[in-house]
Amino acid sequence: MTSAIYAITHRDTGTSYIGMARQIERRWSAHRRMLRNGPHHCAALQRAWNAHGEAASFFYRLETFHNTVTEAFLLQGETAWRQLFHPALFNPLRSRQKARQSVRERRSGTERRSGTERRQLRGRRYSDLARTSTARSPLGRKGRRA
Repeated sequence: MTSAIYAITHRDTGTSYIGMARQIERRWSAHRRMLRNGPHHCAALQRAWNAHGEAASFFYRLETFHNTVTEAFLLQGETAWRQLFHPALFNPLRSRQKARQSVRERRSGTERRSGTERRQLRGRRYSDLARTSTARSPLGRKGRRA
């Protein structure tokens, strides 16, 4: 398993997308699939890909790690490369660590709930009046006519 910090660069403008991955080959194929088939999570990169085609972009590794490295180590390296490329980035500088922490906090909040509580949180909530009128309605029930 090869971890890496990588860049996707547009040949004409020099604008880059910087990322990190624990499995670089898998991540690159995921980027190509998203860019070819539709909405990539980086809208600016998707627009450049659509406007100039695949030939105008190239993928390359900035740093490669053949041993097991922590996500924090990769995050530090990615942040350093983003600061270096800062004026010409498709993906803006932001604190990815804070974003990941907020995702973890949301996940931990839902994991504490029981299955019944999670099911109750899904879907639209209807008033008591709407539920009773729906229950009395003959539509959608076998053997009843409107």
